[in-house]
Amino acid sequence: MFLPPPIFASMTAADRSMFIGLTAVFALTALAASRNRLTVHGAELSQRVVLRSRYFRLDRLAGVRVFRAAGRYNHPWQMTLTDSAGGQMHLRLNGYAVEDRKQLMAALAPFVRCPGVQLEGRVDEALAGGLWFPHLRRVPEDDS
Repeated sequence: MFLPPPIFASMTAADRSMFIGLTAVFALTALAASRNRLTVHGAELSQRVVLRSRYFRLDRLAGVRVFRAAGRYNHPWQMTLTDSAGGQMHLRLNGYAVEDRKQLMAALAPFVRCPGVQLEGRVDEALAGGLWFPHLRRVPEDDS
């Protein structure tokens, strides 16, 4: 374990169980916090989900769609990016720190606002940071 053997041996069974349980919760929380990372380098968006990475070329962006994920708890918003070849990347608009969210949206904005990119849904509100979950206020019923 993480504690020196004399300390761990002097613990009662209940203390050991609580220590092991808290260690497991900490490890799972760390995994959940690191499971979804989005970064923009130049014209490439990379998405890392647990152990898998995906890449999307933003200079070939053809369409952006923002919608509510029906059937999910409190209907969190999602964004789908489509490139000129038909490739897609789905982004959940939740689970990011405020600064990370601002940096991501600032990096995406120039590509999304390019002429010829088809916009569907509340793209401007998403870029401004208004559709991020969780909201304590009620989410509007209109999902366009």
